[in-house]
Amino acid sequence: MIPESHLLSEEERIFRDLLIQRQKIVSEISRMKIIIIDLKREGIYNSLPESYDNFSEKRRDVILAIKFNNEKDIVLKTMLDRLEFLEKQMPDIEEAIKKRAKDSEDIRLLMTIHGIDY
Repeated sequence: MIPESHLLSEEERIFRDLLIQRQKIVSEISRMKIIIIDLKREGIYNSLPESYDNFSEKRRDVILAIKFNNEKDIVLKTMLDRLEFLEKQMPDIEEAIKKRAKDSEDIRLLMTIHGIDY
């Protein structure tokens, strides 16, 4: 049996779950981007507009406009749709984490360390 001092409160469990969910979504977004970038081997990136962001709005539009004339078109569109869906999940989670972080004395203390931010 775990000593009671090691049990998280309901609020702590919710915060932990938010952080875990954020990490999972960030990992999935990164994985999707890597898979899409891997399409460089197909020559896709030769025709993309210059951008510091591989997934800027302009680049996404160009990527969607590229046609392989086979099932790769479906695969690419599905991947971009999934990426967009995952990215839309982040603002709500980020906002909830920031709100809880601002209310946490421990996190405010951590924020005094140079380079640590919300």
